[in-house]
Amino acid sequence: MLSLIKKKIVKIIYLKSIVIKKSPIQLIFIPTKIKSSIDRIYNTTDGLIFSFFLKNYFTFNLRPKKSENVITKSRNLQNKKISIILQGPIEIIDNFTYETVLLYLKLFPNTDIILSTWKIDSIKLKSKFKNLLEYNKNFHLIENLPPKKTGFKNINLQILTTKNAIKLAKELKCEFVLKTRTDFRIYKDNLSDFFINLLSTFRTKNNIGNQKFRIISLNLITAKYRLYSIGDILLFGHIDDISKYWDIDYYDKEIKKFNNIENGMIKNTPITGEVFLCTNYLLKIGIKLKWNLSDYWEICRDHFCIIDNDMIDGFWFKYNYMADKQYLKNYSLVNRRCIDFSDWLNLQNNLNVNIYDNQNLERYKKVGNDFKRIIK
Repeated sequence: MLSLIKKKIVKIIYLKSIVIKKSPIQLIFIPTKIKSSIDRIYNTTDGLIFSFFLKNYFTFNLRPKKSENVITKSRNLQNKKISIILQGPIEIIDNFTYETVLLYLKLFPNTDIILSTWKIDSIKLKSKFKNLLEYNKNFHLIENLPPKKTGFKNINLQILTTKNAIKLAKELKCEFVLKTRTDFRIYKDNLSDFFINLLSTFRTKNNIGNQKFRIISLNLITAKYRLYSIGDILLFGHIDDISKYWDIDYYDKEIKKFNNIENGMIKNTPITGEVFLCTNYLLKIGIKLKWNLSDYWEICRDHFCIIDNDMIDGFWFKYNYMADKQYLKNYSLVNRRCIDFSDWLNLQNNLNVNIYDNQNLERYKKVGNDFKRIIK
């Protein structure tokens, strides 16, 4: 009986996995989800054991699930009034969003924490959030009603929750805003001072559209070769600049303002997601978009500050999150897909960092109701 059960377990694992070799090592396989994450870092077909231990160095990182296990303390020497926005649906696995709020109350002293979610979602942890509202004056909860149209890939949901949170941040007289998501968490201490010092050190070069400071973004999904693709997982800046970034109409209405758009794209670049948000902001502050890599990188140089996810010890509780570097490192590519802080810093000194090669420009095609990247 036990032997039969073992055989069934092996069969199930085998069918849900990708067999790498038809040889004596046929049972050395990589489960599908793990393989897709590994391939983003190092394209391999040698099997789990060979890949992890014989050909590569295997490293790992542990992060506490609960805020009570993070003993780190922070300070705010700049003494600037800051609000942190967590927008999106509440993540109930491991009480992730709730524990993130508790952690931020610890890591960001004297900072307003604004959770902007959906009314139906807030019911899931109503009692816990209610206690926070009663006993912590720095925590604020916004319960939104969803719009009738969610927009392409639910972009309208993000716009609504973020705009309402920024509105509250203004009422709280906050000077700077850190916009994040409910499925993303920061573990690094003393970040308030770090962000403010970055903005003070790297002032905007071109005062177009009255941009007061740069906007800080992460390298996590800020693509190097996809035009105007500034990641929106984290954005930090002066409240006036962040307010302009998100002061846009819903997708179906806003997309009509773009000229030369065909099948939802300009120069084979889909006007969706982070590209949609970034280009709207740039047009609003008076920048004429040229739709080429040189223009995109000059805008990164002059109007943004791209930092590494490691600088803030960021954790994105999504997709195959165990592969910590899957979006940031790929040793099988000539050029990494994301912009790193080192790239951005080189741009400040106009150094040639091999980014103006138009052959590397990411191009897409319309497939059904979505866009697919063209791989050469």
